[in-house]
Amino acid sequence: MADQSMPTGYGAFCWNELNTPDVAASKAFYEGLFGWRIVEESMGGMPMHVIFSGTTMVGDMMHLPPEVQAPSHWVSYVWVKDIEEVVAKAAAGGATIFVPVTEIPEVGRIAVFADPKGAVLGVYASEQEPGSPQPIGPGTFCWYECMSRDIESEKAFYADLFGWTSAAQSMEGGFVYHLQSRGSDQVAGMMAMEGEDWKGIPDHWMAYVAVPDIEATVAKVKPLGGTVCVPVTDIQIGRFAVIQDSVGATISVFQGKEQPCE
Repeated sequence: MADQSMPTGYGAFCWNELNTPDVAASKAFYEGLFGWRIVEESMGGMPMHVIFSGTTMVGDMMHLPPEVQAPSHWVSYVWVKDIEEVVAKAAAGGATIFVPVTEIPEVGRIAVFADPKGAVLGVYASEQEPGSPQPIGPGTFCWYECMSRDIESEKAFYADLFGWTSAAQSMEGGFVYHLQSRGSDQVAGMMAMEGEDWKGIPDHWMAYVAVPDIEATVAKVKPLGGTVCVPVTDIQIGRFAVIQDSVGATISVFQGKEQPCE
């Protein structure tokens, strides 16, 4: 997480989308928290609220209509070359397909699934070749993490799906962190959900946003109507916190020891 950029290309994360029943409330929360600029645009004929951190496009917000029985949530997307093959492989491996392969004109093709343990992830394909790595700056997404009660099963599923390799790393506090790589690029992490602290929390993917001052960022959460789920916590490479926004979606913030986002 201390790198100056996130890798891009097939098998790496490329996009983040907030699905919310109240776009106005979500927009106010994140603009106040991260200083994001959120602009309504039409992409492929669909109204979208595109998120900018400075001049960098980092994601979008989509309105969840009332008939969709789902809470507000973030979905992160992995860029794939053959989306039909990847989705078919995911289904064969036990995934539940929530959004089948869908074409968004002028944008590309997407799909969303829950892996066999229930963690939700999106995949994206486009005729456009993957570009250069996205620089990490204030308000950009800097890491992705799968929390699971069955790490070995998750490692095998994503190795088959994306070709990721896994390396175990001992961390302070006695737990093991599983780094997921695509070639020489670290693209994500996995960690076991063990103990009573995780009771009632389903397996999930978590996205992290880089901030220059995590204490100042977390101090804004409650006044903006959100909740601090995990307070600022020190780890070997920096500090993180987990928050829930004013509409109920969960996201994490991170400040590295090497100040990668200043």
